[in-house]
Amino acid sequence: MVFVKLLGLIDIFSVIILILFKYGWVSKTFMVVAVIYLMIKGIMFFHNIVSLLDFGIAIVFILAIFGIYNVLTWIAIVWLLQKAILSLFS
Repeated sequence: MVFVKLLGLIDIFSVIILILFKYGWVSKTFMVVAVIYLMIKGIMFFHNIVSLLDFGIAIVFILAIFGIYNVLTWIAIVWLLQKAILSLFS
């Protein structure tokens, strides 16, 4: 149970990193760490559709590194944030 809460907390940090990166307050290094985390988590729990979405969110993060922000980016932020909050309260 503690592991799920830890993953939820790291997901929240990933969302914060993406938002701060958009406004130039965080370096690309933090974004790359967040991408690696999401990809590892997506691969580690590959049997679950939600984990596949984590992998997709990592791809959205990669696009954000290259300056591509669109509606899909904000959907990914909301999805990851709500999933993280639910993980913390489960």
